[in-house]
Amino acid sequence: MLHSKVMVFFFTIGFFQTSQAQTVSTLTTDTTKAFESIHWHDDGRIYSVDYVNGRVYGVETNGNVTTLVTGISGPVGGGFDTNGNFYFCSVVTNNVYRLNPDTTTTIVASGLNQPISVLTSDHPDTLLITEYENNRVSKLSLSSGQHVNWLVDGGLNGPDGIVYNHQNELMVANFNNPKLFKVVNGTIDLLATLPVNGFMGYCNAIGTEIYVTALDAKQVYKVEETGQ
Repeated sequence: MLHSKVMVFFFTIGFFQTSQAQTVSTLTTDTTKAFESIHWHDDGRIYSVDYVNGRVYGVETNGNVTTLVTGISGPVGGGFDTNGNFYFCSVVTNNVYRLNPDTTTTIVASGLNQPISVLTSDHPDTLLITEYENNRVSKLSLSSGQHVNWLVDGGLNGPDGIVYNHQNELMVANFNNPKLFKVVNGTIDLLATLPVNGFMGYCNAIGTEIYVTALDAKQVYKVEETGQ
């Protein structure tokens, strides 16, 4: 169940150059905060959500942490659009929120079923959202607030992480089993099965590789274009 995921907190803060295990350094040691995910913007902003305390933080590279949002039930995931707006989900309220410049929040979508991750698409009006409980990826129009089923089935089992690779192909990671999928022209194809037991979390694209977190194993895996 999802609760076993959200009680595991991690930073995917490294940039990896080889297939060998890398050294991980601590960005902040504030144990009162439960950092569930972390997100960068090109302008230097770093935001993180706190599932347990219902907050969104601004994080500086020196480790200083500022609370931007409070009072959100079960915030998870997140991402920036092309205009620099930050969006995040709530698996408790089933809403997607936008963090405004004045640190207020606006609900941009409701009625989802445990939304986990958001991803901006090529169209500035559109967000893609993984829905854990429905085993689907939904497409949201920001202007209308309407969302439609976009990717359903095809092996999705608690879809969690979502990211574009360097060829602008969509990658989706399952939470309930260690499978990573590539989506081409609406078709879901299995790219890789990680050699781990248990759950997977978010994924990131760096260069030509996809990096996926294996929560129970407490490891980060690099997946190449070949699926290796």
